Amino acid sequence: MDNYDLFIILDTFSAEGCPILALNLIEEFKSLNLKILLLRLNDKNNDLLELFEKKNITIKSYGLNYKRFSRYFKLLFFTYKLSRLYKPKSILCFPLGWHSIIAIAAKFAGVKNVCAHAGNPAHNINKKIFWKFSLLIQIGRPFTNKIICCSNYIQKSIIESFSLSNNETAIIYNSYDEDKFIFRNEYKLKVKENSSKEIVIGMVGRLEQHKDQESLIKAVKILKDKSIKIKLLLIGDGTLRFKLKQLTRELNLIDQVIFLGSRNDIETILEKLDIFVFSTTEDEGFGIALAEAMAKGIPIIASNVEACKEVLLNGKCGLLFKPHSPISIANTINQALIDHENNIKRIFEAFSHASNNFTKKKMSKLYLEELINKKNA
Repeated sequence: MDNYDLFIILDTFSAEGCPILALNLIEEFKSLNLKILLLRLNDKNNDLLELFEKKNITIKSYGLNYKRFSRYFKLLFFTYKLSRLYKPKSILCFPLGWHSIIAIAAKFAGVKNVCAHAGNPAHNINKKIFWKFSLLIQIGRPFTNKIICCSNYIQKSIIESFSLSNNETAIIYNSYDEDKFIFRNEYKLKVKENSSKEIVIGMVGRLEQHKDQESLIKAVKILKDKSIKIKLLLIGDGTLRFKLKQLTRELNLIDQVIFLGSRNDIETILEKLDIFVFSTTEDEGFGIALAEAMAKGIPIIASNVEACKEVLLNGKCGLLFKPHSPISIANTINQALIDHENNIKRIFEAFSHASNNFTKKKMSKLYLEELINKKNA
């Protein structure tokens, strides 16, 4: 039986941050002839399954039922079995918390290097889920080599919330695929005064509580009432789809708000946008969609939360608006429509920052150092 260099473990194959990050890593690692086994915890949300299958790697599933206590024993047994069978040099586990069970089994099976990924800040200490996470992280602490955080903001949150030391964590930014997201040379924003032109804005993100498409939809209503011709493209799917569609109907925005669902051609859709809007919450960890828009050269406005401020250099790469505020979003869209000269400056600042810090090549190089080139791996 051939040994593997790396196990990558995901929750699902949904079209969102961690699975997209894994796709980029796999592509780069495959070019280095690393042998990879991809594991997922359950078989739901197969948005990106076809793309993973095209990578020509082995894919297996734990088939976990999250409602059964036996899931912990299944996770232990299956991880131990596969680790003994394929003897990976390293394991990278994306679902934080679950990594502890995986790390325990892997270390007892002889795996030397187990890393976890932190893509979101720690939960509020007043929530029950915080204490569950805290317990899991402490249990897995002796068996986990590093928790890799996708931003400085996430690292600070993880260290402070779970009393970790700096050397138990590392920072590696998430990435966009620079082979797909090519900077567009022309600046295509239409000015507000030209009322015959329809402004097309868009957001990429899961329709879940940690995003805030609701405020964005309400902002479109405000702009429509001011006789601004505007269309919003929402790319992504999730549990709030029905609720958001209902809101769209209630606000009489069926012709203005278009739900495109999960898509694998984001780079093509971004070509249609005049402004990229990222309406999110403090639970945001990085925002790969932001990096993709920066790479494409699209004017960006985003929520004034820690993750967006870090990625956008506190407003140098895009305008920031007050979180959960439809009025602030509408006003910031208006500002972007008339601020032609500064838009151009921000576009090129954003492209430079993204191409220097958020490419898959840079990300994969840093992950390679943590996972494969470490002395203990």
